[in-house]
Amino acid sequence: FSYFVASVEQLAFVWYLKDQGRDGVLRACLLLYLVVMIGIYGIVYLLCIPGWISATLENKLYCIGDISFKFGTSLMIMATNDLKNSRDLRKRSEVLEDDFNYLIDNASVPAVGVDRDR
Repeated sequence: FSYFVASVEQLAFVWYLKDQGRDGVLRACLLLYLVVMIGIYGIVYLLCIPGWISATLENKLYCIGDISFKFGTSLMIMATNDLKNSRDLRKRSEVLEDDFNYLIDNASVPAVGVDRDR
């Protein structure tokens, strides 16, 4: 029951994140992926308790799930960080552009000039 409540809260947060720009969509996908994968781990665990699947099959499912879970999570985190860094660099370049334009517009001497008379 507690997993269900936590999952509903996480899915509500996914709904919020999807509208937060490009990195918000990626973060929403990562969170959705985490909820689904952890749910699958729980189902595999519960199916083994009454003996509906063998311990060998449980082990194989955990091995496959572990590799795909870690690989998928790593890809999503790298993509999210890449988008965040791109956004930060874009904001910095816009601030520098504004500062540079202000300096050029308000300079009392030419920013670049050549004295040909000398």
